[in-house]
Amino acid sequence: MDQLNGIPGDTTASRFAYAAAATGAAGVVTLAAMYAVEVPRGGPYVFGTINDATGAVFNVLVIPVILQVHRRVPLAAWTEPVKWLTVTACAAGAASCALLVLRVLDFNTSTAVSVASITLQGAWLFLVHRRLRDVQGYPRRLSRLGRFIELRC
Repeated sequence: MDQLNGIPGDTTASRFAYAAAATGAAGVVTLAAMYAVEVPRGGPYVFGTINDATGAVFNVLVIPVILQVHRRVPLAAWTEPVKWLTVTACAAGAASCALLVLRVLDFNTSTAVSVASITLQGAWLFLVHRRLRDVQGYPRRLSRLGRFIELRC
């Protein structure tokens, strides 16, 4: 079976997922532009600032997706704490990026928070899709894709 049975909230979460994907793609483009154009010239870092802003937006947009996907995960002792840890990491990552854009937080601190957030998101993605591969009605290709993405990051 490769068709996902719908549950309430899927349509909304799907919209958030597409918005997060588009935001993430914009972030990749601006990061590449920053290194190609701004870093060799020593600034100004307009693309870098846009990249930081897209990081904040991405982290906010991905929270509803995490919560919706997690509704399909079979419960275990670790699933709820890991879900809330990941959501908290996303919120911290969003705040860190926003505070960097506003020049309230320095680059090194913001980077440390962002890397920790990304690491927790990746761990969640791997653990959840590993668990979802055995769920009846959850597309095996989607489970494999989630694990594949994490292993490549």
